[in-house]
Amino acid sequence: MYKINKVLVGLDLSKLDETLIDYSDYFMRLNDAEELKFVKITPVIAVPDEIKKEFPDMVKKAISDKKAQMKEEITGRIGAKPPFKLSYEVSKGQKAKRLLRYSHSGDTDLIIVGRKKKREGSGIMVNRLARRADCSLLIIPEGTKPKINKIHVPIDFSNNAQDALEESIQIASMIKSHEGRDIEIVCQNVYSVPSGYHYSGKSYEEFSEIMRSNAKKDFTNFLKKIDTKDANIRAIYSLDTNENPIEDIYNLAKGIQADLVVFGAKGRTALPSLFIGSMAERLIQFLKDVPVMVVRRKGTNAGILESLREF
Repeated sequence: MYKINKVLVGLDLSKLDETLIDYSDYFMRLNDAEELKFVKITPVIAVPDEIKKEFPDMVKKAISDKKAQMKEEITGRIGAKPPFKLSYEVSKGQKAKRLLRYSHSGDTDLIIVGRKKKREGSGIMVNRLARRADCSLLIIPEGTKPKINKIHVPIDFSNNAQDALEESIQIASMIKSHEGRDIEIVCQNVYSVPSGYHYSGKSYEEFSEIMRSNAKKDFTNFLKKIDTKDANIRAIYSLDTNENPIEDIYNLAKGIQADLVVFGAKGRTALPSLFIGSMAERLIQFLKDVPVMVVRRKGTNAGILESLREF
């Protein structure tokens, strides 16, 4: 995976911003990243021509005030001279669409957005970003503390899963370098017993063990393709008994108290090849109270400008 150097953060001048500022600062320093850009997207409000004539500088002054407010809060939390380039921007428009355009034009490596507590429909924007972004996406729930002790990586042994694990290993390596401590990476493979197993003459339990053994072999071969950098990696194999792998992943993430769930994305369908369509979006929705990183190789989301017109 590519090194994260340029990070774009979407703010909204709410309490959530404190979480995003602190976490993005932590992530920048952890990755020795170079550029951090904060963007506040305000909705477009129709102003009658008569009002514009009477108060021609009203909108410009409002944007200037919001930018000053952003700068004051950000520098108050991370300092005026952090070890990376810092910039601020206020723009009008639809939030997801504008963030994607900023990301694409700025050659961004990672977009960071927040998720508010107890807000209906709050996942709509992050799902749009997950589907259309041409770089990785990090979703941070409100109140998340900027510290990582355990990373959860759902894997299906695909190239997308490899991207996710390599990114997780990179994060673990940087934590080791900066903080002098090892963290745990928990890889989870959700397997199931295929219909028609009984024609093999095996019981459900016997065939389940066959599938589990096969998954273990696949994981061993999977790791051979990856430079693990001596990371602390543990594998967990989960039998899916109700055709709902998302629930299995969510339950494990909560059970092990994961600080970050990382999975790979491909093309414009987004997210692991283990999931398709709405199931992928449901995973993001299920993990409302856990930071989620959707890893995507830069530039693989072809036709980004065309996709923006679909909003």
